[in-house]
Amino acid sequence: RAGMCDAVVIDTWQSFSPCHDENDAAGMVAALSPLHHIMDAGAAVLLIHHTRKGDGNEGQASRGSGALTGFVDIIVEFRRFDRERQEDRRRVLKSYSRFDETPAEVVIELQDGGYRLVGTKGDANREDRVEVIQESLSESLATVEELRERWPEGGVAKPSKRTLQADLNAGADDGLWDRSGKGVKGSPFKYRRFDSRKPTPLEGESNRNAAERANGDNPAVNGVVPKSDGTTDSGAIRVGIGPGSICRACGHDDWWRFKDAKGWTCGQCHPPSGEREVSRERGRGEQVAFDKYPAYDG
Repeated sequence: RAGMCDAVVIDTWQSFSPCHDENDAAGMVAALSPLHHIMDAGAAVLLIHHTRKGDGNEGQASRGSGALTGFVDIIVEFRRFDRERQEDRRRVLKSYSRFDETPAEVVIELQDGGYRLVGTKGDANREDRVEVIQESLSESLATVEELRERWPEGGVAKPSKRTLQADLNAGADDGLWDRSGKGVKGSPFKYRRFDSRKPTPLEGESNRNAAERANGDNPAVNGVVPKSDGTTDSGAIRVGIGPGSICRACGHDDWWRFKDAKGWTCGQCHPPSGEREVSRERGRGEQVAFDKYPAYDG
């Protein structure tokens, strides 16, 4: 009856199907046709089916007649992410759909609490590289070339210099490891892991700021001296980058960014200019909507 359920799962289809010959196209169509009554009642139907021995490509992996895959709206093929590593608990879901909203391919990983969404294959490969980077970094600074040279053999494929550089910079931006240098000739970016003896970041604090706080590197800025917990007497303002922080160079808490940009810039050290639309947000939480600022008003 309509409204009784949202979905019906048949696992496996062949154990339920009255058509005993999977290769019989006409028999398969006849067996599938009654499922229309379930769909007409407003419920989705999920059929679990085995793959053929040879494994097919482009939506042809299912065993038996093509009448089965021709009947459905969405085909989802379930495969190992890495066939060479039996202990790898990640799986790839590859879809062929009549609907544009269906993602073409996603990677999931089985954990104790169930499956988690990893993302695309590119995301999964990036996670693998990040693990190697974290194991390769020490508390001594190293360039991207040095890290490529020490990349272990026989495991995760060694990335190109460009890919590794992008991974390193993204990880530094996310606070996974430390970065120094200007990224130019004569002052290349160098990376190192944060000192394991330093404490876990406070809530809302980056790894970099936690490391500076524990190491006593937070300077007195514009007469504002951060306390041991990273805050100041004027409020919970930490030395850092972006709203909620004070600039370690000038001590002001006025930040701005271009529309749709992610990074924040100190309005005192680098005031915006020109007619580009910017959103300016003060460090103590004052939000300014997107607008055009021909000159910074301080």
